[in-house]
Amino acid sequence: KSVAEEIIRTGRATHPSIGVSATTVPASADRQGALVRGLTSGGAAGRAGLEPGDLITKVNKTDVTSVDELILAVRANKIGDTIKLTYVRNGQDRTADVVLQDLPRN
Repeated sequence: KSVAEEIIRTGRATHPSIGVSATTVPASADRQGALVRGLTSGGAAGRAGLEPGDLITKVNKTDVTSVDELILAVRANKIGDTIKLTYVRNGQDRTADVVLQDLPRN
């Protein structure tokens, strides 16, 4: 369904979210990705075990080298879908299954 159809039907657009705030790691770093700076209270990533300081490097099979790529990869899915996040913590690659939520409204 299109965003326009959703707005007409429900009055707002929904966007899948993992519930993190993140920054892009510079290209000069050893590993590129989206560095988790904070977690949304009750958010999907936090419930799946991610922590501030984790470096997200992949969504499903899609490499993530920036926050923009993370957003695009997450939004290629739907709210309620389960995605596999690959991330680095303390130099170790890890994975987590994350159920996408609606992006919280401010």
